Amino acid sequence: MIYIYAPHKFSSGGPELLHQLAYILKNKHKKNVKMFYQPTTKTNPIHKDFKNLNIKFTKKIIDKKKNTLIIPEVYSALNHSLRYKNIKKVIWWLSVNNYLNSKFRSENNRFSRFFIKIPYFIIYFFNRITSYYFGIFTKADFIFSYYIQKNLNKSPELKQAKFHLAQSDYALNFIKKKFLSFKVFLLKDFQKDIFLDEYKNYKKNIKLKKNIVTYNGTKSNDFMNSIINYNKHIKFIPLINLTPKEVKNTLLKSKIYMDFGFHPGMDRPPREAALLGNCIITNLKGSAKHFKDVPLPANFKFKEETKNLNKIKKLINSIFLDYAKYEKKFKKYRKQITLEKIIFYSQIKRIIHLL
Repeated sequence: MIYIYAPHKFSSGGPELLHQLAYILKNKHKKNVKMFYQPTTKTNPIHKDFKNLNIKFTKKIIDKKKNTLIIPEVYSALNHSLRYKNIKKVIWWLSVNNYLNSKFRSENNRFSRFFIKIPYFIIYFFNRITSYYFGIFTKADFIFSYYIQKNLNKSPELKQAKFHLAQSDYALNFIKKKFLSFKVFLLKDFQKDIFLDEYKNYKKNIKLKKNIVTYNGTKSNDFMNSIINYNKHIKFIPLINLTPKEVKNTLLKSKIYMDFGFHPGMDRPPREAALLGNCIITNLKGSAKHFKDVPLPANFKFKEETKNLNKIKKLINSIFLDYAKYEKKFKKYRKQITLEKIIFYSQIKRIIHLL
């Protein structure tokens, strides 16, 4: 039996990927798979987005060596799984920062967190009075720097795994750098059919394109707000609280997609936008720093520094003026995205005997 740990009645990129894996293991590899939702007190824990997959769930894990438990990297899930002593455990790093952020909150009370973050508050204040001239340093950046100096090899929630899976090269490199003794394999993801199907027709829909910039509204920060304020003549649309269909329809109209979040894993929104003909502009944080995760031309990635605002403005205007020229620069990126499902299936084949 393979159990896959997931949050109850919650839909986002991470839970979607966990359910996709369950579906493939069950239907392509004929494995006996069940979702294990937390908390187990809920009577109907399956989110409506995943009901059509017909994956069974259980409220109890049979703690035997022949069974396997796949756990996402969230600290609460990893900590909960410590109670099982016999079952084979696999940790899937769907992000890096989410693990570090959740670990930081769980291991330190509110009083301790405040004192640990005093250096961050000083840097943040300095950045504000200099109008972010030297760049933006977020809480996620601080927590990453706080843990990157610590020895996490002995962390019981990580040591319990037989091996680890990485959804991004960012996670793969982090694990190899921090946990030299841990065995790790790549297991990435792929896009929804709604975007892949639309990709086949996006060339026909280029006439729908307008001088619009979309951006990740759920992970925007002060620098993204600075970009918007610096380009008040341009229409910006945040992608937030939208259905996949609404996201698709919005991206079909825009020419540019921006993501200045902290990129905890190989995020889906930039790939969705690229498939639908958008030119992608990001920062250099998290997975966006890794070319294999976000393979953009170098001049489409920017440090979050005030001096880059004018460069970004010029790039936006250039794309609007000659969209056909810039759109071609993302041809290889779009092709890579269309191959993700094939790669995902092949990566599963490499590890299936270990589950």
